This record gives sequence, structure tokens and C-alpha cells, in this order.
Amino acid sequence: MSLPQVLMVCVYYQFLRHLPESCLPTLLKLFNNIWTTGDIPPFWREASVVPIPKPGKDPSDPSNYRPIALTSCLCKTLERMVNDRLVHVVESRNLLSNVQCGFRKDHSTLNHLCPPPWEEHNITVDISLTKQNKKNTSEVPYQKEFFRIKEKFSNHYAIFTDGSKLEEKVEAAAYFPENPNRSKATRLRDGASVFSAELEGKALALTEIKKLTKYHKNFVIYSDSLSALQAIQSKNFKVIDVRRLYNLIRKFPPYVHISFVWIPAHVGIGGNENVDKLAKAALNRTSTSGKLICYSDLKPKINTYIKSVWQRDWDAEGANKLHEVLPNLGEDLHRRGEGADRKLETAMCRLRVGHTWLTQSYLLKNEDQPFCYACDSLYTVR
Repeated sequence: MSLPQVLMVCVYYQFLRHLPESCLPTLLKLFNNIWTTGDIPPFWREASVVPIPKPGKDPSDPSNYRPIALTSCLCKTLERMVNDRLVHVVESRNLLSNVQCGFRKDHSTLNHLCPPPWEEHNITVDISLTKQNKKNTSEVPYQKEFFRIKEKFSNHYAIFTDGSKLEEKVEAAAYFPENPNRSKATRLRDGASVFSAELEGKALALTEIKKLTKYHKNFVIYSDSLSALQAIQSKNFKVIDVRRLYNLIRKFPPYVHISFVWIPAHVGIGGNENVDKLAKAALNRTSTSGKLICYSDLKPKINTYIKSVWQRDWDAEGANKLHEVLPNLGEDLHRRGEGADRKLETAMCRLRVGHTWLTQSYLLKNEDQPFCYACDSLYTVR
């Protein structure tokens, strides 16, 4: 097998992950050449089949093995790139039928047994104001853009929602400018995330909207939480609260139209300032809603606890030479970024752990550890 053939076959994911930035154009050129010419390396058409024994089965029976075919990592990388682009095209242009649920993100065979009701309703998400850089944009331009959007939704019943957190206290609120007495606010259980509070505020709004569907058809919900609106827009049903919102919308009459619009916080937009005050006032409540904390909100606390236990055990390893190199777990000693030099990073890492040719080559040569008679000590990086 020639050298180019070896490179085509014996390239693993660890190798690709550690490629420097300067090599990526070469890899892209290779992929583009294969794509334009249609000349696929013959070695990419071959697979190494590894039989994996099924647990609890007789290993002497060949039928009790599961064959796993291992193909070229470069080939699979190109396949994923092509697949991602094809999926983006067909999904963004709605080229797939609504009854096609297999091999699609956020779809499953259960959709055929219970068709998703949210696809039958008219829901839109407008995050056009995010095109402006908030750091470089003053309040006045944002206010002008908001009035433009407000005019666009002039025939919609408006609601403002917000979520807030102070230490462990978390709250959510929905403000109705046309009827402030209808506004709602609630305090969530301590430890919930702001993201959950933002979605809870929208649930409060939708609960009240259900009572107004007899009198209004179009509703617009303004929110300053971009992450919450993106989760709604992408139909991220892995988030329990997003599924809950769509289940609330499911109960609306089919003629109801719901629009979610992102607006920046603290730029002098009246309704947003009012819902912010309403939300902060709810922080002083002693009672909380019966809603349980979402499991995803507990992840940061669990990770913090696990890290503290890990750090405690690591601190007990004071005699370990690596403890002096990295006393605090989680610190990034490399700080890799654009233009990072991997060769320099490797050299720095070896210096930190004390592994150099001068100090460690005796292990490969099967010799005694080098000794400095002038210093009366063993050779070390220090």
C-alpha cells in the first residue's frame, strides 16, 4: 500500500481533531476535489468488519455475534458534511412531506400515532431586532424599531413576558397593557433557571390568552429572552416547558394566531419595563407555584457538586507532581484560540509536567537517571 493510500485509510478522528488550522484548507481541497470529480478513493469503499459478541450468548455460535463495519474516518466526515447540507436544504425549503417522520430531527414514529398538534396552528417567531448589536446601539434606534414592529402587529392583542432571578429566588410575569388587571406573576421554586422563568412567563400569557380567544384572533407576545424564543422557534421538545407551551396552544381554536417577538431589555420600552417591575415584585412572595423544577435546571448544581468532590480528592493528592501544575481543576492552561500553535502548546505541556528529552530520555535508554553533580541533585525542568 502506497503512502497516499495509507493516509486515506489510517486517519483517525483523534488525528482530525488535532489538525492545525493551516491543514484544514488542504482537507477541504481534498473533499472538494472528490465531490467535483466523483472519483472516490477505492479504499473508502472497503470496511473492516469486527464481530462483537452479544452479551449473555454462547460465543462459540457465530450467530451470536454482531458485525460492526468500520469505514474510513475521512469518508464518514465527508458524508456528514454532505448530509448536513442536504438536510438543511430540504428542511428550510419544506421539501419533505409532513408525514415523513423517519430520520428527521425532532420526529419519530410516534408522530404517526399521535400527529403533532402544533403543526396545525399558525405560530410565528420574529427575532429580527437581534440583527443590531446591542452594545453599539443606543436606546433611541431600538425604540424606533419597536414602534415599527408595534405598527406591524397593530391588529394583535399585545402581552409582555419576563423572567427574573435574584440569588436563588426566581419569578415569572406576564403583563397585559390593554388590561393591567389581567396581568399575572408567580414565583417559581428556588433554584430554577431564568430560562425556565422566561418560558413560565409565556405559559402565564397563553393561559390568559385562552380566555380571550372569544374576543380576539391575533396575539403578540413580546419577550427579551432570545434563548426562550429560539427554543420555541426550533420546536426544541427536549425542553419540557417548550412542550408544555405547545400543548397549551393545542387547545386554542384553529383561527387563533400567536406571534412571539424578541425585544431588547432596558431600552425604555414601556411594556417591557412594566413587566420587569411586576416580575421583581413577585420575588418578595413567600409562596411558590406548584411547578416542579425542570431536571435541566439541576444540572449546574450537580456539576458544581461533582466538581467540588473531584477538587477535594485532587487536593488530597498533594504529593502528585501534576497537582502543582494544575492545582485548580477546570483551568485552561492552553487557552487555545484562532491561530494557536499546537507544536508550542505541546512543548509547554511537556515543560509543565517535566517531561523533556534531557530529563526523561534515560527511561527509553534504560540508563540511570541523570544527576547534576554541580547542583548535587537530579536533573529536572525546574
